[in-house]
Amino acid sequence: MMIGMASPSLAYRLALAYVTMYSMSDSKAFPPIILVRVVIKWLTDCPQLFSTGEGCGHKLRLLRSQSLNPEAIPLVGLIRWSVIGPLIQSANGWDYSDLHYKLLMAINLSQPNKHLWTSDHLVVLAKLLLRYTGSHGDVDVGKAVDRLAQILQASITSRVISIRSGDHILLVYMFTLFYTAHLNSLL
Repeated sequence: MMIGMASPSLAYRLALAYVTMYSMSDSKAFPPIILVRVVIKWLTDCPQLFSTGEGCGHKLRLLRSQSLNPEAIPLVGLIRWSVIGPLIQSANGWDYSDLHYKLLMAINLSQPNKHLWTSDHLVVLAKLLLRYTGSHGDVDVGKAVDRLAQILQASITSRVISIRSGDHILLVYMFTLFYTAHLNSLL
């Protein structure tokens, strides 16, 4: 469990492998809850581990291809876990809530203007979330949409998301679709 402190580079690469293996693209590709708890422990020990490139006093040496590729930044996959996870594994809601909280902290500790993810990553996540909206309970979907909105708000406030000028309209449209679908399901 102390890997995050002892070897941030190893923890970063392991987290990258985990989010690649467990992409949550379907209900079979979700992480074991013990793995979610390990990542939470790493984020507790060193909140900036997956966001700043600085891990507990160590400078992480990353490959150039890991700049804005959604598959090469653990933070993007971990955000996916925190948003989609409760829809797939509702029994472990507290663990995903804790992960979500730790990710919000990590984003808030990030260096401004160091773009950790882009609106393209957000669109991929939103499409994945839309796929799950019809088959899950209203409360779970509402919680997932709220988490996505909180992550987006923290990312915009911390200036760690890169949004192209035309994408603002797309983001507003996506959230309108989510909330309309959620309200229609309540009626």
